[in-house]
Amino acid sequence: NVNDVQVNKPAGEKDNVKQQAEFIAIAFADLTGNNVSTSTLETLLAPYQAFGDQKLIEQMIIKSFLNLPEANVPPASTMRADIDAFMTDAYNKFYNREPDEFELWYFNELITEDADITPQMVYLAIMTSDEYRYY
Repeated sequence: NVNDVQVNKPAGEKDNVKQQAEFIAIAFADLTGNNVSTSTLETLLAPYQAFGDQKLIEQMIIKSFLNLPEANVPPASTMRADIDAFMTDAYNKFYNREPDEFELWYFNELITEDADITPQMVYLAIMTSDEYRYY
């Protein structure tokens, strides 16, 4: 007497992994609104080929992009003024989807309970997630 339930992946139907150059170009565009230069792209691709831990390289690349003066990261006051709106904007920007209720609740609790969390930290967490690697 159990009903069948359709279960979908939380990340939607994303099953194509971004190639290294795509990852760099998309991350740069997501944060700055501009295209990455060819020379910068070539410079950032070198560590992928030279270093085995790609997640570490991706984290370092995203951190460097977040520190760029042209990175479009809202101030902490904007994030804390309306956490749900901040997270909805971030999910739409980086994941191309709306956050579900649990995701909104989780980030709301996390940001509310820890005054040290910055928008850069949230962006870093989102952009280094497995879901961000797929499209």
